[in-house]
Amino acid sequence: MRRSLIAALSLPLLLTYAHAQTPQAAKKKRWLDCDVVWAVTDTQNIGPEFFVKVVFHDAPLVGAKVVLYEIQNKGATYGRVAETRAETNSQGVAEFFGVRQGSYYVGLEGGLLVPETPVHVSKHLSAGAEVQIRWPVEYMASRSLRGRLVEPLSSNLNIRSFAAATIDLLNLRTGELIEKTSVRPDGYYRFSVTEPGFYAFRLTVAGKDRRPTSYSTIVAVDLDPASSDDEMPTMKVSVSKCAGVELSRLPKEERAEQQ
Repeated sequence: MRRSLIAALSLPLLLTYAHAQTPQAAKKKRWLDCDVVWAVTDTQNIGPEFFVKVVFHDAPLVGAKVVLYEIQNKGATYGRVAETRAETNSQGVAEFFGVRQGSYYVGLEGGLLVPETPVHVSKHLSAGAEVQIRWPVEYMASRSLRGRLVEPLSSNLNIRSFAAATIDLLNLRTGELIEKTSVRPDGYYRFSVTEPGFYAFRLTVAGKDRRPTSYSTIVAVDLDPASSDDEMPTMKVSVSKCAGVELSRLPKEERAEQQ
Protein backbone atom coordinates (compact mmCIF):
# COMPACT_ATOMS: atom_id res chain seq x y z
CA MET A 1 0.00 0.00 0.00
CA ARG A 2 1.41 3.37 -0.99
CA ARG A 3 2.19 6.09 1.49
CA SER A 4 1.17 9.49 0.17
CA LEU A 5 3.72 12.26 0.58
CA ILE A 6 2.25 15.40 -0.96
CA ALA A 7 4.66 18.04 -2.24
CA ALA A 8 3.50 21.18 -0.42
CA LEU A 9 5.21 24.53 -0.93
CA SER A 10 5.66 26.52 2.25
CA LEU A 11 5.54 30.29 2.49
CA PRO A 12 8.60 32.07 1.01
CA LEU A 13 11.16 33.35 3.49
CA LEU A 14 12.72 36.76 2.97
CA LEU A 15 16.44 36.62 3.71
CA THR A 16 18.47 39.85 3.91
CA TYR A 17 22.23 39.59 3.76
CA ALA A 18 24.43 42.14 5.58
CA HIS A 19 28.13 41.40 5.43
CA ALA A 20 31.63 42.71 4.81
CA GLN A 21 33.52 41.39 1.81
CA THR A 22 36.82 41.83 0.05
CA PRO A 23 36.54 43.59 -3.36
CA GLN A 24 37.13 40.24 -5.05
CA ALA A 25 34.39 38.53 -3.07
CA ALA A 26 32.03 41.42 -3.68
CA LYS A 27 32.60 41.18 -7.41
CA LYS A 28 31.99 37.43 -7.48
CA LYS A 29 28.98 37.47 -5.16
CA ARG A 30 27.31 40.78 -5.97
CA TRP A 31 23.91 39.12 -5.77
CA LEU A 32 24.36 38.84 -1.99
CA ASP A 33 23.81 42.61 -1.75
CA CYS A 34 20.19 42.01 -2.74
CA ASP A 35 17.25 40.79 -0.72
CA VAL A 36 16.78 37.16 -1.73
CA VAL A 37 13.41 35.43 -1.64
CA TRP A 38 13.67 31.66 -1.29
CA ALA A 39 10.72 29.32 -1.85
CA VAL A 40 11.28 26.66 0.80
CA THR A 41 9.93 23.15 0.29
CA ASP A 42 10.16 20.40 2.87
CA THR A 43 12.40 17.48 1.88
CA GLN A 44 10.50 14.18 1.64
CA ASN A 45 12.14 11.03 2.99
CA ILE A 46 11.45 7.96 0.83
CA GLY A 47 12.79 4.47 0.13
CA PRO A 48 14.67 3.27 -3.00
CA GLU A 49 11.41 2.23 -4.74
CA PHE A 50 8.79 4.96 -5.01
CA PHE A 51 6.10 6.49 -7.22
CA VAL A 52 5.64 10.02 -8.54
CA LYS A 53 2.12 11.16 -9.35
CA VAL A 54 1.75 14.21 -11.61
CA VAL A 55 -1.46 16.22 -11.38
CA PHE A 56 -2.06 18.96 -13.96
CA HIS A 57 -4.94 21.23 -12.92
CA ASP A 58 -6.59 18.54 -10.78
CA ALA A 59 -6.29 15.80 -13.45
CA PRO A 60 -3.63 13.05 -13.78
CA LEU A 61 -1.06 13.95 -16.45
CA VAL A 62 -0.47 11.04 -18.81
CA GLY A 63 2.83 10.64 -20.68
CA ALA A 64 4.73 13.22 -18.64
CA LYS A 65 8.50 12.71 -18.38
CA VAL A 66 9.46 12.79 -14.71
CA VAL A 67 13.11 13.61 -13.97
CA LEU A 68 15.03 12.59 -10.84
CA TYR A 69 18.34 14.42 -10.51
CA GLU A 70 21.06 15.59 -8.17
CA ILE A 71 22.55 19.09 -7.98
CA GLN A 72 26.32 19.41 -8.16
CA ASN A 73 27.63 22.57 -6.51
CA LYS A 74 31.42 22.47 -6.37
CA GLY A 75 33.35 25.66 -6.99
CA ALA A 76 32.41 27.07 -10.37
CA THR A 77 30.50 23.90 -11.30
CA TYR A 78 26.77 24.05 -10.72
CA GLY A 79 24.10 21.99 -12.45
CA ARG A 80 22.16 18.77 -12.73
CA VAL A 81 23.96 15.44 -12.59
CA ALA A 82 22.94 11.76 -12.56
CA GLU A 83 19.53 12.30 -14.17
CA THR A 84 17.02 9.43 -14.21
CA ARG A 85 13.74 9.56 -16.15
CA ALA A 86 10.42 7.74 -16.04
CA GLU A 87 7.13 8.34 -17.88
CA THR A 88 3.73 8.60 -16.23
CA ASN A 89 1.13 5.92 -17.03
CA SER A 90 -2.63 6.27 -17.61
CA GLN A 91 -3.09 7.22 -13.95
CA GLY A 92 -0.39 9.90 -14.14
CA VAL A 93 2.05 7.80 -12.10
CA ALA A 94 5.75 7.18 -12.82
CA GLU A 95 7.71 4.43 -11.04
CA PHE A 96 11.32 4.51 -9.85
CA PHE A 97 13.20 1.41 -8.69
CA GLY A 98 16.61 0.76 -7.09
CA VAL A 99 17.51 4.42 -6.57
CA ARG A 100 20.72 4.69 -4.58
CA GLN A 101 20.73 6.52 -1.27
CA GLY A 102 21.15 10.27 -1.51
CA SER A 103 19.43 13.64 -1.95
CA TYR A 104 17.61 14.45 -5.20
CA TYR A 105 15.09 16.75 -6.83
CA VAL A 106 11.97 15.54 -8.65
CA GLY A 107 10.70 17.60 -11.59
CA LEU A 108 9.28 17.39 -15.10
CA GLU A 109 10.99 17.63 -18.45
CA GLY A 110 9.88 20.37 -20.83
CA GLY A 111 7.23 22.17 -18.77
CA LEU A 112 7.25 25.77 -17.55
CA LEU A 113 6.92 26.82 -13.90
CA VAL A 114 6.97 23.20 -12.72
CA PRO A 115 7.52 22.87 -8.94
CA GLU A 116 10.68 20.89 -8.14
CA THR A 117 10.42 18.73 -5.04
CA PRO A 118 13.47 17.79 -2.91
CA VAL A 119 13.57 14.18 -1.72
CA HIS A 120 16.01 12.09 0.28
CA VAL A 121 16.27 8.41 -0.57
CA SER A 122 17.21 6.07 2.28
CA LYS A 123 17.81 2.35 1.91
CA HIS A 124 16.36 1.89 5.37
CA LEU A 125 12.88 3.13 4.41
CA SER A 126 10.19 0.88 2.96
CA ALA A 127 9.13 0.89 -0.68
CA GLY A 128 5.88 2.32 -2.09
CA ALA A 129 5.95 5.98 -1.07
CA GLU A 130 4.20 8.41 -3.42
CA VAL A 131 5.45 11.91 -4.23
CA GLN A 132 2.94 14.28 -5.81
CA ILE A 133 3.68 17.10 -8.24
CA ARG A 134 0.72 19.48 -8.54
CA TRP A 135 1.06 21.95 -11.40
CA PRO A 136 0.59 24.83 -11.95
CA VAL A 137 0.91 26.08 -8.40
CA GLU A 138 -0.38 29.60 -9.14
CA TYR A 139 -2.07 31.09 -12.21
CA MET A 140 -4.39 33.87 -13.40
CA ALA A 141 -7.68 33.05 -15.15
CA SER A 142 -10.04 34.95 -17.45
CA ARG A 143 -12.27 34.51 -20.50
CA SER A 144 -9.76 36.27 -22.78
CA LEU A 145 -6.02 36.77 -23.17
CA ARG A 146 -6.02 40.52 -22.86
CA GLY A 147 -5.31 42.92 -20.04
CA ARG A 148 -3.22 45.83 -18.86
CA LEU A 149 0.14 46.43 -17.21
CA VAL A 150 0.71 49.52 -15.07
CA GLU A 151 3.62 51.20 -13.35
CA PRO A 152 3.45 51.83 -9.58
CA LEU A 153 2.16 55.38 -8.98
CA SER A 154 4.70 56.27 -6.29
CA SER A 155 7.91 54.67 -7.49
CA ASN A 156 10.89 55.48 -9.68
CA LEU A 157 10.36 52.58 -12.05
CA ASN A 158 13.42 51.63 -14.05
CA ILE A 159 11.61 50.90 -17.34
CA ARG A 160 12.23 52.79 -20.57
CA SER A 161 8.67 52.47 -21.81
CA PHE A 162 5.93 49.91 -22.16
CA ALA A 163 6.27 50.66 -25.88
CA ALA A 164 9.45 48.57 -25.76
CA ALA A 165 7.78 45.71 -23.86
CA THR A 166 6.69 42.43 -25.44
CA ILE A 167 4.74 39.41 -24.21
CA ASP A 168 5.24 35.90 -25.58
CA LEU A 169 2.36 33.46 -25.29
CA LEU A 170 3.82 30.02 -24.54
CA ASN A 171 2.45 26.51 -24.17
CA LEU A 172 2.72 25.90 -20.42
CA ARG A 173 3.32 22.16 -20.87
CA THR A 174 5.95 22.32 -23.61
CA GLY A 175 7.36 25.87 -23.59
CA GLU A 176 6.50 26.23 -27.30
CA LEU A 177 6.02 29.81 -28.58
CA ILE A 178 2.44 30.27 -29.80
CA GLU A 179 2.06 34.01 -30.34
CA LYS A 180 3.94 37.25 -29.68
CA THR A 181 2.49 40.69 -29.04
CA SER A 182 3.73 44.16 -28.15
CA VAL A 183 2.48 46.10 -25.15
CA ARG A 184 0.91 49.44 -26.08
CA PRO A 185 2.39 52.61 -24.53
CA ASP A 186 -0.65 52.77 -22.21
CA GLY A 187 0.07 49.24 -20.98
CA TYR A 188 -2.69 47.35 -22.78
CA TYR A 189 -2.02 44.04 -24.56
CA ARG A 190 -4.09 41.45 -26.41
CA PHE A 191 -3.64 37.99 -27.94
CA SER A 192 -5.79 36.52 -30.70
CA VAL A 193 -5.77 32.95 -29.29
CA THR A 194 -9.24 31.80 -28.18
CA GLU A 195 -8.71 28.07 -27.52
CA PRO A 196 -9.27 27.34 -23.79
CA GLY A 197 -6.37 25.93 -21.83
CA PHE A 198 -3.29 26.75 -19.78
CA TYR A 199 -0.65 29.06 -21.20
CA ALA A 200 2.26 31.16 -19.95
CA PHE A 201 2.98 34.85 -20.44
CA ARG A 202 6.66 35.77 -20.82
CA LEU A 203 6.95 39.52 -20.31
CA THR A 204 10.14 41.25 -21.49
CA VAL A 205 10.86 44.92 -20.77
CA ALA A 206 13.88 47.11 -21.50
CA GLY A 207 15.70 48.81 -18.65
CA LYS A 208 17.19 52.32 -18.45
CA ASP A 209 20.72 51.22 -17.67
CA ARG A 210 23.64 52.68 -19.54
CA ARG A 211 24.16 49.34 -21.18
CA PRO A 212 21.15 47.92 -23.04
CA THR A 213 19.44 45.58 -20.59
CA SER A 214 16.25 43.58 -20.76
CA TYR A 215 14.36 41.84 -17.99
CA SER A 216 11.81 39.06 -18.31
CA THR A 217 9.47 37.00 -16.16
CA ILE A 218 6.95 34.18 -16.74
CA VAL A 219 3.47 33.72 -15.24
CA ALA A 220 0.89 30.96 -15.80
CA VAL A 221 -2.54 31.88 -17.19
CA ASP A 222 -5.76 29.94 -17.74
CA LEU A 223 -8.01 30.83 -20.67
CA ASP A 224 -11.28 29.64 -19.16
CA PRO A 225 -14.71 30.39 -20.72
CA ALA A 226 -16.28 29.80 -17.29
CA SER A 227 -14.10 32.39 -15.54
CA SER A 228 -15.87 35.29 -13.80
CA ASP A 229 -13.33 37.75 -15.27
CA ASP A 230 -13.63 39.00 -18.84
CA GLU A 231 -9.93 39.90 -18.99
CA MET A 232 -6.74 39.26 -17.09
CA PRO A 233 -6.33 41.23 -13.84
CA THR A 234 -4.45 44.50 -14.10
CA MET A 235 -0.84 43.77 -13.17
CA LYS A 236 1.67 46.12 -11.56
CA VAL A 237 5.18 45.87 -13.01
CA SER A 238 8.36 46.54 -11.06
CA VAL A 239 11.98 46.07 -12.16
CA SER A 240 15.22 45.78 -10.22
CA LYS A 241 18.71 44.50 -10.94
CA CYS A 242 18.28 42.01 -8.11
CA ALA A 243 14.87 40.53 -8.84
CA GLY A 244 14.44 41.39 -12.52
CA VAL A 245 10.80 41.87 -13.48
CA GLU A 246 8.13 41.31 -10.86
CA LEU A 247 4.38 41.19 -11.53
CA SER A 248 1.72 41.65 -8.85
CA ARG A 249 -2.02 42.24 -8.90
CA LEU A 250 -2.91 45.93 -8.69
CA PRO A 251 -4.53 46.68 -5.30
CA LYS A 252 -8.15 47.85 -5.48
CA GLU A 253 -7.32 51.26 -3.99
CA GLU A 254 -4.91 51.96 -6.88
CA ARG A 255 -7.18 50.85 -9.71
CA ALA A 256 -9.30 54.00 -9.82
CA GLU A 257 -6.18 56.20 -9.80
CA GLN A 258 -4.78 54.31 -12.81
CA GLN A 259 -7.88 54.89 -14.97
